[in-house]
Amino acid sequence: MGGAFSNGCYTDVASVKAGPERAALSHAPDPHRYIGGHPLAGRERSGPLAARADLFRDRNWVLTPSRLTTDDAFDRALELVALCEAVPVVMRSQDHDAAVAVTSHVPHLMAGLMAARLCEGPADVPSLAGQGLRDATPPRTGARRACPA
Repeated sequence: MGGAFSNGCYTDVASVKAGPERAALSHAPDPHRYIGGHPLAGRERSGPLAARADLFRDRNWVLTPSRLTTDDAFDRALELVALCEAVPVVMRSQDHDAAVAVTSHVPHLMAGLMAARLCEGPADVPSLAGQGLRDATPPRTGARRACPA
């Protein structure tokens, strides 16, 4: 990775960091320029039609420099975050993964399990759902929509 991009860095935007970091440190041509990244800017919708110019504005963007990340690569990653008007949060990849497991991955899993559980009841069960269930099963889990016909 030289030439025009010799002063750059490379990153990822996966919601887990330890695995990609291990892969980059083991297989990347220049692991000193890798820095893990996770913009916390998800929406209920995805894809090009859900794109917004302000998607990252004022949202946390986790950066997980490895033990090999150079200061220059770190600075380039900070420039990317600033360009997107996001808020940089720096932490170790393992700490990121532990935090996101509790604050995002487990809640998504639980919401999916709750939505799937509704499929086992009578067809009118979702119509009896209170605010607690609606809050715990966001629209993309589609409570009743998740049920096979």
